[in-house]
Amino acid sequence: MNESLPANQHEVAIDPVVVYQAIGLFLLATISGSLVFLMHQLAWPWFAVSFFVGAFSGVIVGAMFGVPLNSTVAAMAAIAGLLEGAYQGWQAYGLLGAVVGGPAGILASVVLVMLTLMSISAVVILCGGNPFVNAYPEESSGGDVERPT
Repeated sequence: MNESLPANQHEVAIDPVVVYQAIGLFLLATISGSLVFLMHQLAWPWFAVSFFVGAFSGVIVGAMFGVPLNSTVAAMAAIAGLLEGAYQGWQAYGLLGAVVGGPAGILASVVLVMLTLMSISAVVILCGGNPFVNAYPEESSGGDVERPT
């Protein structure tokens, strides 16, 4: 096969599903970055429109690329928090503000996303659903979805 590898090493195949999900996460980061850019370039009503279009397209892109909803929302919020924190820090304190503001923005966005996802899960549970069904489809037989009769 490949004679350049030593005898105790072998080639590792790259899982195409992982690559596909990585492309999806990159697209989600791009959407988040464009939303942060638009927030600083557009007036309020147009930013609201672009935010809802961007959030909807982010959820669709995440679903198309097989990224779970929780990961989709978390990835978009973390990138947006990083960029917004760095931008606000840069505006207020220059380079030091950007270096400190980026991680602070990530922390703030993660807290907000956790509260949002917990609220969504609570609503799903109160409505009789299970927000964690098929969270790991490779471990599921597909018959574990409970429907009231």
